[in-house]
Amino acid sequence: LDFYTLLTELHDDDDDDGATQSPRDILKGKRIVLVGDLKHGRTVHSLVKLLGLYDVDLVYVAPASLMMPTTLIDFVRHLQRATQRSVP
Repeated sequence: LDFYTLLTELHDDDDDDGATQSPRDILKGKRIVLVGDLKHGRTVHSLVKLLGLYDVDLVYVAPASLMMPTTLIDFVRHLQRATQRSVP
């Protein structure tokens, strides 16, 4: 899943005022669950860095051996916007 698709799928089509929603508005308060090989996936690493800039709840679901690298978890934590948690 890429950032564009994420925004497209979460966009509120019932928005009657015709105003364009910003990515920040679309993502605010959303829980995004990332599942699978989070350790080796370059695309998921890039997505997490980008999503870390927004007010989202990131949930990482993977076996311990394939969990998101601590360097990326620390990177997102340093941005102080997104919340994170890991589920084995």
